[in-house]
Amino acid sequence: MGRLFLIVFWLLIMLAPLTVMAGSIGFSGDWRYQKWSSELEKSWSFRENYSLNFRRELTDTMSLAGSGRYAKQRTPDRTLQQISPTLTFSLNNDLFSFNLSGTSNRRIDSDGPDYTTNTWDATLYSNWGEKWPAIRLAYGRSYNYDDQHPHQVDNRSNHRDLTLNYSLFIFDLYYSYRDSKDEDLVSDSTTWSYDQFGKVEANKSLF
Repeated sequence: MGRLFLIVFWLLIMLAPLTVMAGSIGFSGDWRYQKWSSELEKSWSFRENYSLNFRRELTDTMSLAGSGRYAKQRTPDRTLQQISPTLTFSLNNDLFSFNLSGTSNRRIDSDGPDYTTNTWDATLYSNWGEKWPAIRLAYGRSYNYDDQHPHQVDNRSNHRDLTLNYSLFIFDLYYSYRDSKDEDLVSDSTTWSYDQFGKVEANKSLF
């Protein structure tokens, strides 16, 4: 999954300039230096943070948005870095709305293992009005692992969601379902979970 991190990161680099003509782009940076001393010790720290955000309307119904964040903290005996690119594609029309997003977070530690977390989620909403049931579907996956050989941390998970809402005469109907699967590849264990909920409400005014 290290390839996902590289793909998302370079997509941000390549797509961000396209927003100059038909979109928005923002960049910020922050630097902080601290130095302190006491009778027992002297030390210092330097923090730097950079953030890039962009959004572009591809068509009247499609848009692309993303962000890239980089943080680095240095002390005399340690350097800690964090890189977090995100990319989101959205499609919205009279029938449905669709969102697809991917995020990668990489933590690089000079004094310990490096960790990577990659996630992506897809969500579909109905937009066809109150005459038909309102539907929401979602699916997502995540990966979390370190750079050790063999891995000390190596987890995989995915989830599925379904939600229904519908009003019929004096009745309001609601139903939701969710299942998830969590895999720990280090301990070779898998956990499934399921959740369902439904209700029917009736409302009528006598006067």
